[in-house]
Amino acid sequence: MRAFLVASCLIVIAFAAGCTGPAPQDLVCTSDASGNHLAWSPLPNATSYLVWRQETAASNDTPPAPVGETADTHFTDTNVTRGVSYTYYVTGANETGITEPAVCEVTSVPTFPTALSWTLAVVGAGAVVGLIAWRRR
Repeated sequence: MRAFLVASCLIVIAFAAGCTGPAPQDLVCTSDASGNHLAWSPLPNATSYLVWRQETAASNDTPPAPVGETADTHFTDTNVTRGVSYTYYVTGANETGITEPAVCEVTSVPTFPTALSWTLAVVGAGAVVGLIAWRRR
């Protein structure tokens, strides 16, 4: 089993030891063209939340990296590589330490154009040629 020390809490694959309370609940990870979005339910005693990220395909020797801290119950990670799967760890924090981590996985959405327009051109003796043009909104 692989363990990583994250702040003062030891993350061990499916559980944590030395933490100050239970993990944030209802963690949901989604992705769109603007980044990876995380949202969770508030913890009663948390004054902030810490977010770590690890590439899902990364070696077990690669620890999660801190990507942010927020007082809100949501976080957007915009520094992602499209098409890569990430595992996120979210802990509640206060003056006594951090909680067990909540964990979710998401694959970053590839960036595609958001609109497709068609242009039709009549050429010669009634032949129609369709031209596809990608346009960003």
